[in-house]
Amino acid sequence: MDNIKNNIDKKQKQQGIMTRQLGFGLSLSGWIAFPVLCGFFLGNFLVDKINAPQYVFLICVIGSVVFSFYGLIKESKKYLRSLVNSEDEEKSRKENDIQSIRELSYHDIHLEDTDTKNN
Repeated sequence: MDNIKNNIDKKQKQQGIMTRQLGFGLSLSGWIAFPVLCGFFLGNFLVDKINAPQYVFLICVIGSVVFSFYGLIKESKKYLRSLVNSEDEEKSRKENDIQSIRELSYHDIHLEDTDTKNN
């Protein structure tokens, strides 16, 4: 029964990791595509409709690429922090499990000693 429970826990953990990775990939794709497309269309609009000089288009596209890099770096740092936090939580959970097993073992040994002394 424990083997089945462990397999289910492993599958749920893998699905959680895959979901987090997929979300990270989608957010990076959004930070790449959306700002650059907005800069392109804004620059094109300014040049065509308002008769702005051609370098305004380049400024809009370059500014959107810089903004895109800022977003990529920000998302990457957030994802790395979440990975470190999940590793720390896993480590502390294992340490707590080990500590509780030690306490139970000590308690069981202490009870056996008192039972043998009473008999």
